[in-house]
Amino acid sequence: MIVMRTDTLRFRTAGGAVERCVADQRGRSRRRDGNTLLCVALLCLLITTAPASGQDVRLTGRNPCRNCSLTIEKWLVIGDTGGPGELSHPEPRVERMRDGAFLVTSPYRPTLQVFTAGARFGRVVGKEGSGPDESRQVAIALVGPGDTVHTFDDALRRYRVVDPSGKTVRSHPIQFGPRFEGVMTQNFFVLNAPVYTADLIGLPLQVLDRRGRLVRSTGSSTGLFRPDVRNIDQRALARARGDTIWSAHRGEYRVDLIDAASGKSVRSYVRDVEWFRPSQTGQRSAGAAPEPYAILTDVREDANGYLWVMVGVPDPAWRAVSQERSPGDTHGSVGDDNAFRDTVIEVFDLRSARLIAMARSPRFLYQFVEPDLAVSIVPDAEGFRRMELVRLQLKQP
Repeated sequence: MIVMRTDTLRFRTAGGAVERCVADQRGRSRRRDGNTLLCVALLCLLITTAPASGQDVRLTGRNPCRNCSLTIEKWLVIGDTGGPGELSHPEPRVERMRDGAFLVTSPYRPTLQVFTAGARFGRVVGKEGSGPDESRQVAIALVGPGDTVHTFDDALRRYRVVDPSGKTVRSHPIQFGPRFEGVMTQNFFVLNAPVYTADLIGLPLQVLDRRGRLVRSTGSSTGLFRPDVRNIDQRALARARGDTIWSAHRGEYRVDLIDAASGKSVRSYVRDVEWFRPSQTGQRSAGAAPEPYAILTDVREDANGYLWVMVGVPDPAWRAVSQERSPGDTHGSVGDDNAFRDTVIEVFDLRSARLIAMARSPRFLYQFVEPDLAVSIVPDAEGFRRMELVRLQLKQP
């Protein structure tokens, strides 16, 4: 028997379709008890939340390219031992600039760092404060045309455009706090920024215009939100073409192609493999080591129309670096991410949905800077963080 509590069931669909359906059915039904209304609500949910467009395409590993290969080679190391070039975040985000320099964002820090194409520290962008040229907590920073930097400040609720010299070109208020990551399309920004209000909960992607105004919310065909399911509202984002984006579910092997202009799903690519099971709730007792799980960390489309997917998977020796929970700790901790997780990278031809090549790295890679460039964090002998950039080379006959 399945029991569902009506006070914790939360869902939302565009235009309140479920609510209208429930109200209509309630008026027709003589029975007004809670169980009947719950069943009606679930029925209406199924009727009204089916995707209006798009379709699922199965990515297959059958009959891969026999003479294709994917190699992973260390390329550059970024980060200083102390000073303004020290990396202060366990997973900083990286954007490439026109001259090959690297813009590094340590989420929720007030300033950004620029490293040259040769991996030397160059300069700091911004300063701490609440003034016109200042920031408090930059959650997301994107490089735009002319090396302009577009920042989204969580503390100040502000979108700001900065020129290459660091001066503010313009700024606009935003109505919610940016959270995880974002992408810039031809006409919009799309942020993975769940908003936990009655009208927006369950829609993890927020589409903004160039003045930071919310245009629409999207990112889920059902609008269902379950706080007990890990990573249910987290997405890895990448630009596709025009105003379309790639939105990869971190908790399952599903990648959606979404039109930011309409908010509709164009197509979804899904893969069913034993080593990546969808995220589930999992409460463990105090003292148990944190259990590893697969997580989709990033996605990119290259110039050939190939889809690159990056997945963190458990390292075979993960137990050796797991630290036991303390009473009241619901997450546990890991001593070394690179010893806890490996990375699987798969490349698919979108025309045939067929696997071209795959490779596994003993490092935990968490971001594509470009389709052929990825990032991991490696501590040095003194414990300082270093950003290791690796080159990905796809070889085909």
